[in-house]
Parts: sequence; C-alpha cells; structure tokens
Amino acid sequence: MSDTESIEDLAKKDIDELYLMLDEASNPQEQGGLESRGAEARSQRGRELFERYRDKLYDVICVDLNYCSNPHMALGSSAVVQAVTLALGVAGLVARALITIVVHFGGRAFCRCGS
Repeated sequence: MSDTESIEDLAKKDIDELYLMLDEASNPQEQGGLESRGAEARSQRGRELFERYRDKLYDVICVDLNYCSNPHMALGSSAVVQAVTLALGVAGLVARALITIVVHFGGRAFCRCGS
C-alpha cells in the first residue's frame, strides 16, 4: 500500500487482497518474510485484525463522525484517516488499510444506515 494510491481506488481490489494489505501495513518489520507465511495465513491475520478493530471503527466513523447523516463524507479524506489513527492508536498506513476495507464494504452498509 502506498500513500499515493487513493483509498477509493484500493477499495476496488478483492477483499482478500485488502486483508493482505492490512497484514502488511500492521507488520512492516516482517516484510522480508511475508512470502514464506503464505497468502492465506496473511489474509486470515488481516481479517482477524479488522475484526479486532471493527467496533472501534464503527464508533469513530458511524457515531463520532456521524456518517449516516453525512453519507457524502469522503471516508478516504485525511481528516477521517487522522481520526481513525488517533482513536485506534495505530499507524497511518494501518488506519488507511482499515478504512479501505470499510470503503470496500460501503460506508452505509458498514454503519448500518437506514435507506
């Protein structure tokens, strides 16, 4: 995951690729040994990490930022990334990876907004 790719573009990738991206962002010290762990194990680890942060992400995006009342909010904006980074206490790349997965699912679906 690079800082130059937009979250919206990254969110178009397959969900397993996004979980791999989250695993890579959360474990930068392991970059050299990632190939030996296997994609399936890395994807599972990314999925577990997302599930660990899901409730807090919901609190930040859906409650604190009130996404359902502002569905045109750009989830990939630097303000949202910063809010998630601070609330979760994670690195910026991890926050971007988590938000990318939320965008992949859709903000309205993630926040369970009414129709």
